Amino acid sequence: MIKRVAIYDMDGTIVCSLHRYRAVNGKIEDKEAMIKTLQTVKFNSVRGDFRFNTNHYPIQNYYLREVQKDAQGRLVNRIVGQPIMTNHGDAYVKDCPMK
Repeated sequence: MIKRVAIYDMDGTIVCSLHRYRAVNGKIEDKEAMIKTLQTVKFNSVRGDFRFNTNHYPIQNYYLREVQKDAQGRLVNRIVGQPIMTNHGDAYVKDCPMK
């Protein structure tokens, strides 16, 4: 499940950045401009709002999850309550400016 969410976020990042980039008449071959566009991506992920911090790590919500049995006795990975961290960025952002 978690890998699927990461793939969803990657797809959202690419699609959102391509739409934004084309909206300003960009050319995909212009790597520097494309990188700048990727840095400004914001979209709604299944985990909540998604955007990149200055060190290129996502700022996102984190949830407590527990493995529990469902009504059929199968093990499932479920979210417990509200996010335990909201709009949380990487703790090392100050050490990695990504210039």
